[in-house]
Amino acid sequence: MNTLDHSVLMYDEYCPLCQWYTQLFVDLKFIQENERMSYQRCSKFKDLPVDFDLARNKIAYYHHGKTTTFYGVDALIEVLSKRQAGLMRIAKFQPIYWLITKLYNFISYNRKIIAPSMMCSGDNCIPDKSWTYRFLFILFSSVLVISVVGPFFMLAYPGLMRWDTPHIDAVIFPLQFLVQGSVLLALGKKDFYEYFGHLAFVSLMGALILWGMYGFFTLMAPYGLNVAALAPTGFGLTLGIMLMIHKRRMAVTGLPKILTWTWLAFRLIAAFVVFKFI
Repeated sequence: MNTLDHSVLMYDEYCPLCQWYTQLFVDLKFIQENERMSYQRCSKFKDLPVDFDLARNKIAYYHHGKTTTFYGVDALIEVLSKRQAGLMRIAKFQPIYWLITKLYNFISYNRKIIAPSMMCSGDNCIPDKSWTYRFLFILFSSVLVISVVGPFFMLAYPGLMRWDTPHIDAVIFPLQFLVQGSVLLALGKKDFYEYFGHLAFVSLMGALILWGMYGFFTLMAPYGLNVAALAPTGFGLTLGIMLMIHKRRMAVTGLPKILTWTWLAFRLIAAFVVFKFI
């Protein structure tokens, strides 16, 4: 087949997040099953007006009726407005359009961190590097980690922390980048852009788990829940899950496996430094 006679929403077939939400559009009847196709497959069609280099960074939607291709937020607006006509007017309102464009870019440039995938052949599935959006992802993760982890420790381990402050992770979070970055350099690797994203994501997942525990402990403490007895188990479980996430990501991305064990060593040393009794 050399030509395409219908509209098509193009996604990265090596991106689990992209596969999930484009399939969701099909399930919700925004598009037909045959209107969803990976841009890797679409590149085989002749005369398709698509910038495939741009499509690596922004999802593309070829609108057959308009004989044009939309990218990123514009592509999503075109798809969603097929069933919600008023959505386009709202989304195109400049302040809203600016905000959702920035949010889309934030997710798009970090999609391989949010949902990692196996290495693909060539560069046709790798988005361009954006240190701005990678830094914003790390900053977002740090704010949540610092806001959650310290208060959890103070609730769960009263009197056991060497420093009576809820912001202890303001030191630990950036310090892990320094330590793990030094390990990368020692290994002769320079994959800071990729690894630092994964490192931030692992911390973010740990904070979200502790956030749930913190809420549960806060809610149940007035009813006699022994928080001090359950907290060590909860923290150990969280550390175990973080370890599995880190280990899996190193395996999926091909990053050095030793980074998992130096990360674990750093976490254990940090625990001995932060707490009076372990």
